[in-house]
Amino acid sequence: MTNQPATLEPTTFVEARRRKLSDRLAQQGLDALLVFSPANRRYLTGFTGSFGYAVAFASEAPPAFLTDWRYVEQAGAQIPGAQVTELPKNKHLWTPLRNALANAGVQRLGIEAAHVSFAWAQEAQAELAGTELVPTRGLVEGLRTVKDEYEIACLSEAQRITDEVFSQVLPLVQPGVSERALAVELRHRIELAGAENYPGLPIVASGWRAALPHGRASEKRIEKGEFVLFDFGALVDGYHSDMTRTVACRKVGDREREVYGLVLEALEAGVQLATTQGSTGQEIDRACREPIRRGGYREYEHGFSVGHGLGLEVHEDPFLSETLLEELRPGMVITVEPGIYVPEWTGVRIEDTVVVAEGGGRVLNSTGRELREL
Repeated sequence: MTNQPATLEPTTFVEARRRKLSDRLAQQGLDALLVFSPANRRYLTGFTGSFGYAVAFASEAPPAFLTDWRYVEQAGAQIPGAQVTELPKNKHLWTPLRNALANAGVQRLGIEAAHVSFAWAQEAQAELAGTELVPTRGLVEGLRTVKDEYEIACLSEAQRITDEVFSQVLPLVQPGVSERALAVELRHRIELAGAENYPGLPIVASGWRAALPHGRASEKRIEKGEFVLFDFGALVDGYHSDMTRTVACRKVGDREREVYGLVLEALEAGVQLATTQGSTGQEIDRACREPIRRGGYREYEHGFSVGHGLGLEVHEDPFLSETLLEELRPGMVITVEPGIYVPEWTGVRIEDTVVVAEGGGRVLNSTGRELREL
C-alpha cells in the first residue's frame, strides 16, 4: 500500500464502514449485498487486487470473498476474518456463490444495479433461482461521500505530493518544451515521491489546446505568451488528489489576464462557500458562474457541474451542480474547478480541493492561485 498514513490502521476503518453498510442493508430488508464496483469492493474490504467479488452481510459477519487463484493469499492477508473462496479455473462464479449465500442463510441479495450488465442479471436470475435478487443503487457510494479519518489522511498526503511535484515541474515550463515532456515529468516525480499515478498521461494543454477541458498531453510545443493548463494528481493507498493550475509561458496579453481574473474570482467565491457550513452544491455552482457570466463569457463557462467528490475515484458523488440542493456534510471532500474555454484561442481552469467540516472547512492545496508568468 503506497505511502499509507503511518499512524492510522486502515483495517479498523474498513470494519467500521462495513458496520454502517450492515445497518443500511437491514433497513432495506436485505440479507447481503454482492459488490461488483472495484472502488466499493476496496472501500469495504481493503482488497487492492484487480479481481474478486465481495459479499457484505447485514448480520455484520465478516464478508465472503470470491476470487481466482492469483489473489487468494492476498485476499486472506488484506481482509482479516473473511471467508475467502478460490473460484474454479474458468472463474465460474455460480456454485461458489450459491454455497456462500446458503451458508449465511441469505434469502434477499442486493445487486449493484449500476455495475452489472443486463446479460449478467439474466444469468443470475437462472443460477440463483432460490435467492431473491434486489437491484440497489448507491448503497456503498452514499457511505463513501463522507470520508473517515483514514481517507482524509490519504487524500491530504496525495495533495501534499501533488503540490510538491508541481513546484518541481514549474521551472521546466519553457518555450519549445512539449506538453508530453511535462506530463512525463509529472508522472515520474509522483512515483519518486512515493505515490502512484492515474492511468494514462495527465492533462497538460497549452495555447489553443487549453480550451479542451480534458486535453491530454500531446506533442504540441509550448510557445511564448501561451497559457499552459495542468490538471493532475497522485494516488495514496488508492485515494486521488486532483488539482488544476493554469500558468503562463512568459507574459500574456490583457485579454488573457481578464479571463484568468474572472476564473480566479469564480474559484474564490466557490471555495468561500464550500468552506462555509450549510452550503449546497447549487449555491457553490451559482457563485462560480456569476463572475464568469458578468464578464461576458457565459457561452464559454464550465459544463454541468463546477466540482465533484474525491476519493477512491477521481470523480465521485457529490457533484456540485444546479441540481444538488442538499447541504454539504462534514467529512465530504470536494473539488471546486470553474473554467473558461474559448475554442481555437485558449482556456483557463483553477481547481482546489476542500474538506468540509463542522463550522467550516479547509483547503488542502498549498499551491498559490495567482497568475504565474514563467
